[in-house]
Amino acid sequence: HVDLGSVQTIGRIDVFNRTDCCGSALTNFYVFVSDVPFTSTDVTATQNQAGVFTYQHSGQGGSPTPVTVNRTGRYIRVQLPGSERLSLAEVQVWP
Repeated sequence: HVDLGSVQTIGRIDVFNRTDCCGSALTNFYVFVSDVPFTSTDVTATQNQAGVFTYQHSGQGGSPTPVTVNRTGRYIRVQLPGSERLSLAEVQVWP
């Protein structure tokens, strides 16, 4: 989860999987973007929160996995459903 500090125009988010180990720990993940804080840590509740952009990636993430957003946002979260361990290398946010 990251707070950009103010609402920004976001064109794309690149999510980079680890290449040294643990690549399977970034599988079937979500990327959420919102102008306002997320009200829950639950995936379904976050998907249903008004004004939240949701992207779901099926399968293992790449290096990078590009996510086209084309909207504003201040808060960004990369999340797995359930309680599995999330491991990733980097997240880049592009205008």
